[in-house]
Amino acid sequence: MKRKTIIFLTVAVALSLYSCNDKNKIDEHSSRNSLDWVGTYAGILDENSSTITLNGDGSYQIMQDFQEKSKGTVIWNKEGNKISLGEEKLFFYVGENKLGQLDKIAKKQDFPTKDLFAKIDLEITGTEWKLTELFGKKIPEIIENAFIKFEKDQRQVHGNGGCNRFMGQFNIAEDNQIRFGALASTKMFCKDAMKTESDLHKALSETVRYSIEENSLFLIDKANKKIAKFIRS
Repeated sequence: MKRKTIIFLTVAVALSLYSCNDKNKIDEHSSRNSLDWVGTYAGILDENSSTITLNGDGSYQIMQDFQEKSKGTVIWNKEGNKISLGEEKLFFYVGENKLGQLDKIAKKQDFPTKDLFAKIDLEITGTEWKLTELFGKKIPEIIENAFIKFEKDQRQVHGNGGCNRFMGQFNIAEDNQIRFGALASTKMFCKDAMKTESDLHKALSETVRYSIEENSLFLIDKANKKIAKFIRS
């Protein structure tokens, strides 16, 4: 009888522990685990056009008119389907390619009560783009290694101007708007490449929009002129 009691208690404790662990376990099919939520979302915040970027390291950044409004840490609820954005105290339901803003007093609801933020499709990321033209002129044949590459996470950009490597960040908004931040670069001297490199950095600083046509990427200035052309490598 004593042995049966011990076995019964052991099983009861095991079931209790399993139940507790199961309650604390995040559903593998939750938004956090099953959706590609890393990226930039565009919408309206405080009556202003805004973007919210969620990074793979758990950080976020809010931009308005290409100016940083705030940044911080993304906090997920235990179910893995809603987030709050640090000190901003903004709450969102995380869906497929969208964020649904929740009222502060309704943050436990399962549906958005305010504006939707749609994920911006970043066709430009994950591809190495080879530079072929600058300001309407083909680059010299001797320049073989000039390229640019965009990374979705952290919105990093890096490449080579024909001589020196460069790196930095880019920001995007709706309608293929894009801006490049300050770029860091190595300082080598290459006689045949310096003009191309200087023109590329000038083009990046003047870019306000991009377009993709078949396998070509164009950078466009505020006068709507195509000032740089790249092709998929």
